[in-house]
Parts: sequence; structure tokens; C-alpha cells
Amino acid sequence: GSSTSGDGERKSPKSTTSSASASAQGAPPEPTLSPFVVPAVRGFFRSLQLGGPESLQDLLRLLTLWFAHGGHAEVDSALEQGFAAVPVGTWLAVIPQVIARLDTREAGVRRGVLRLLSTIALDHPQ
Repeated sequence: GSSTSGDGERKSPKSTTSSASASAQGAPPEPTLSPFVVPAVRGFFRSLQLGGPESLQDLLRLLTLWFAHGGHAEVDSALEQGFAAVPVGTWLAVIPQVIARLDTREAGVRRGVLRLLSTIALDHPQ
């Protein structure tokens, strides 16, 4: 019966002050945005504008960045600019991936997904 004597010696996490302040505000702390995300988003949109054989791969990579980092003001701004610069038909190849993100927890990404799907539906009702 002496195997439970080590349970009281667990160390508490050192980040309790930052998580306590975040939970006091009612929202988890926002992760730090890499300085390369916004230039990458702009670069992928530029690649889509130019077209070429790698367009689908670039489009999928752009979606990965959007779904991972959407909700940051800088990323959302770059996305809005990019959506305006790329033809709506570009997104037809990835509609299933976009629809799959309708239930995302990130409100900014969800709004962007709804906006994009609405735009696609207006231009391509079939």
C-alpha cells in the first residue's frame, strides 16, 4: 500500500500566471504570429494570380495558412486583399475543403469561409 506516497510531489506548471490572466479575461491567449505568415499568404495569392501548373498545390497551401492563422488582423487583411485579386473560379477546385471548415471555432475564419462560399455561389450557382 505504499505505492501512492509519490503523488503529492508533482510539480505545478510554471505558466500558471499567464494562463490565469487569460482565463480571467474569458479567452485563451492568442498565439504569436510568425513574421513569415503574412508574406507567405501574399506570395501564394500572387502565385495564384500568375497561374501555372502548381496552382492547385499553392491554393491548398494557402488554405492551410488561412485555417491555421486566420483570425489575426494582419492575416485577415492579406486574405481580403488576395480574395479581391484572384478570380472566383480559382476556388472551385477546393470547395470541399472550404465547406469542411464551416464549423471551425475561429469566428474570423468562419466568417471568411461563409463570405467566400457566398461569392462562389453567386458567380457559379450550379
